[in-house]
Amino acid sequence: MNAKLLRAVLTRIEEFRPSGEIAADIAGRALLESKWTLTAANTFRSPDGKREVSACYEIEDEAQALLDVTDDDLWAGGDFECLFTVAGRDEAVRRLRELTETAEEAIANA
Repeated sequence: MNAKLLRAVLTRIEEFRPSGEIAADIAGRALLESKWTLTAANTFRSPDGKREVSACYEIEDEAQALLDVTDDDLWAGGDFECLFTVAGRDEAVRRLRELTETAEEAIANA
């Protein structure tokens, strides 16, 4: 897992989205923190300018790759909701925090 990016996304969401729905922001925030640019509503351009993604599944696929999380991590080991679509701010932040702490612990114990 990409501990540094997970921490950046978590920090940004906790600081700038203290309330309201944020799950969908996690994928977009992962792209923005990785130097992708927002070029239109729900459209992101890669740092090299060669690719754009705009469909929800494309954004989520890119975010999953950048965060380096497995499907099992993304779906909380079989949960019915993906991290990027989970209902409720508290649950989304809890799951993101758990992934972040797991990734940071793995680095500390390496």
